[in-house]
Amino acid sequence: LSAEVESHATALARRLAEEVARSILREDVQSLRASMSAMTHVDHGVDYVLIVGRGGEVLASTFQDGVPRGLRAANAPSADGVGSILVHDRSVAYRDVAVPILAGELGMVRLGVRLDHVEAGVRTIRLAILTMVLLFLTMGVLGSYATAQVINAPIAKHHNLAGYTAAMKNWYGVLGGRRNRLHQSIDLSVADLAT
Repeated sequence: LSAEVESHATALARRLAEEVARSILREDVQSLRASMSAMTHVDHGVDYVLIVGRGGEVLASTFQDGVPRGLRAANAPSADGVGSILVHDRSVAYRDVAVPILAGELGMVRLGVRLDHVEAGVRTIRLAILTMVLLFLTMGVLGSYATAQVINAPIAKHHNLAGYTAAMKNWYGVLGGRRNRLHQSIDLSVADLAT
């Protein structure tokens, strides 16, 4: 699950880095904030976004009371272009991903994804799949039962019209005989049973 969360967070951060590059070049802080807000609204697992300039200054963030102490320097893109760490804040765990903006020339985007939100989503999907499997299984059993009733109804009706008890029919099955002539000569077979 951790690899999937990291991959998803990295893809979101790269998309945001491409989107905010123009806003940084134009020094448009409102566009930066709009892009960050849109990111947190599109994916509810994204808990925070931090855009850091080339000099290390915070250009914009989703934190209302400022960036928490130590978070700004906690992660940076590595040589392959992505930095990823696990951050714990009280009892909440985050996957923090850092992606360079324009190959690091304009700074970096930091994105924090809450792991408990992702796990809750996975649990919801598992529950939905289990419910569907149980529903389809129940429908299959009920459908099979109904089909068996429809197929066997004419046979049961024919046996009931013969007027013999179930015990006599069972004895007839034990005695054997030609199965294709069961109902044509059942009176003779019953007479054989009686003697």
